[in-house]
Formats: sequence, structure tokens, C-alpha cells
Amino acid sequence: MDGPNSAKGATVMQCLVGLVYLACGTFFVVWIYSPVTGVREAFAAAARPSLPFAVLVVAIGLLAVFGAYGMWRGRLWGWLLALLVDLGTAIGTAYYIFEDYSYFTTADIAFGVSIAAVPLAWLVLPNVRDFYWKS
Repeated sequence: MDGPNSAKGATVMQCLVGLVYLACGTFFVVWIYSPVTGVREAFAAAARPSLPFAVLVVAIGLLAVFGAYGMWRGRLWGWLLALLVDLGTAIGTAYYIFEDYSYFTTADIAFGVSIAAVPLAWLVLPNVRDFYWKS
């Protein structure tokens, strides 16, 4: 990849975020189908996400990694896809944080902001945006 270091950093950040979403989504799918064998597992099973949500998280991860691939190739479509994925996840994260604010710890909010807002902010840096719009 040729381009400024900030564009390379944005690409790596996008790939890492996509891999985090893929890992979380895969964990959710495995957790949904794991058997409940005792009382502890029964309490934990009450917090399981739904299968459509787990599939959505995997799809977001795949789209983010695909966008990072396009960014790595220096393509505008990769930047646009990454922007749409990050914008969607930032809006969704903000919605859930504001809806259930009293249930989240500071660490939960920091993780949500870091995985949603930081990649979005990096994508819209002027030299990153200019690099992809000029290519």
C-alpha cells in the first residue's frame, strides 16, 4: 500500500476492528449453541444474545474486513464501505449507550466508544480522506 502513514494506520485499525467483530460474533454463535449443564450455566444462558444479533455482528465484521481490504488496495469503495460500517456501528453504539446508560460501567462505555468512534474519526482525517478520494 502506497500512501501516507495515517492511511495505513486507518487501514490497520479497520482490519483490527473487523477482526474483533468477527471474533465476538463467532463467540456469540458458539455460545448460543453450547449446552446448559448446571445452575451457573443457566444464569449465564439468560444473557445469551439472539442468533440474528450474532449473525449481524459476524456480517459487520466481514464487511469491515472487506472494507479494510479495499482500503489496503487504495480503492475509494473500500474507504466508503469502511465509513458506512463505522458510521453504522457508531450510531448503534451511541443508541444503546444512551438507552441503557445506567446499566453500563465506565469500561463498557470506553470499549464501545473505542471500537466505534475511534476508527470513524481516523477515517475522516483530512489526509486519509484526501488519499482515497484522489486515488
